Amino acid sequence: MLTITSPGESLSNDTGVSSSDQITRDPSLSGVAQPYEQLIIRDGTTILGTTVANGSGNWSFTPQNLADGQHTFTVTGGLTVASTATDGTLIDADLLSPRFSPDGANVAFISSSTIYEKNLATGAIAPIGSTNGADFSFSPDGHKVVFDNNIEDLTTGTLTQLPIPADATNPIFSPDGSKIAYVSSVSGVSELYVLDLTSNTVTLATADQNGNAAVDALGDAAVFTIGRGIGIFSPDGQKIAFESDAVNLVPGHNDGSVQSSCI
Repeated sequence: MLTITSPGESLSNDTGVSSSDQITRDPSLSGVAQPYEQLIIRDGTTILGTTVANGSGNWSFTPQNLADGQHTFTVTGGLTVASTATDGTLIDADLLSPRFSPDGANVAFISSSTIYEKNLATGAIAPIGSTNGADFSFSPDGHKVVFDNNIEDLTTGTLTQLPIPADATNPIFSPDGSKIAYVSSVSGVSELYVLDLTSNTVTLATADQNGNAAVDALGDAAVFTIGRGIGIFSPDGQKIAFESDAVNLVPGHNDGSVQSSCI
């Protein structure tokens, strides 16, 4: 006898006295989940295996080598393909930079130079905009997204161009949403800048206290890490940390270690 304890799935072939007594010689299970969702099938606490729903959300699974008697099956969700819409449409070209919105209600990602946002409650996917880079950032309240030299208001759909170069990459908001740090090669080398959204003023973060550009031990333009070492604001938004091989930014620290710059 089989007892199905999770909603949304059923015996594919009930061979008992009635068609609903959950007694069968063929314990095949089937049901409906999110398109391309990975499911975990258990008998009690024992994992029997996994299966993946098709583009319409339909799935099936046949347990193997079950002993006669009563079994309690549960089917739980595992991995869900975030780039799949509710209608089964799959966006799977060159996926980059997946990230949650601050409230965790949405997930955004880049595919073929377009930023998409998926509502995890409804499954709906909508494009945010086209980007020249491979990164973007949500505002702390989740209402805006910055990419390249643009900010899009996700509530109104309004796109605003920022007073920064079009080659801006790796943009990130400060914790209070009043500033944006970004990387640009407008000077001829990649450097870290910070835009104040209130005054529209730009500060070069990768410079020493006298405003001199960062240089390495050979006197060449310094290199700083873009990605994990960029855009790390302090909680109050007044400082930003980055990784660099510069030797002139902080007196006495010329070993290329992690450095911070006041903004």
